[in-house]
Amino acid sequence: IILTSLTLGYFFEPSEYTFSKNSNDAKQNINFYLDSVESRSFNKDGTHTNTLTTTHAVQYTGKSAIHMQQPQLYIALHLSPWLANAKEGTTSSNQKMITLSNSVTLKRIDGSADVYTEKLVFDSAAEVAYTLSPVEIFAQKSETTADGIHVDLNREINQIKNNVRTYYAP
Repeated sequence: IILTSLTLGYFFEPSEYTFSKNSNDAKQNINFYLDSVESRSFNKDGTHTNTLTTTHAVQYTGKSAIHMQQPQLYIALHLSPWLANAKEGTTSSNQKMITLSNSVTLKRIDGSADVYTEKLVFDSAAEVAYTLSPVEIFAQKSETTADGIHVDLNREINQIKNNVRTYYAP
């Protein structure tokens, strides 16, 4: 039974090519690989502030960044929660800076605002999310486009950056 398990584990364990589309990354050795990850963060007062889940996470030898597939981030759980989704993501080794990329959505759980972009950075220490990539924002029968956004999740202040255009629908 043990030999069968080891043999199946060898053939069904993902290769380093599973996590990389970049030929430079494909040549790197994997330091560790995790399946079905959930990580919770707490502020200095011990309040649960965010949860990061991902289907796969990998760290390459000699690198501090952790690469994720299908990351999902629940942010500001102690306030008005947001949910961020993406196809890919990277995080620092201490998970204080999380960068989501490739079809990113940032949605308020109460349904009052949805933000779509290609890249979003979440700083868990400051509890802010921001991007300099173009964004589309859908909120209260309006659609806004801009060249970036900065969301202060504690104070619930959204700063929309450059070339802002808003369309209202009755």
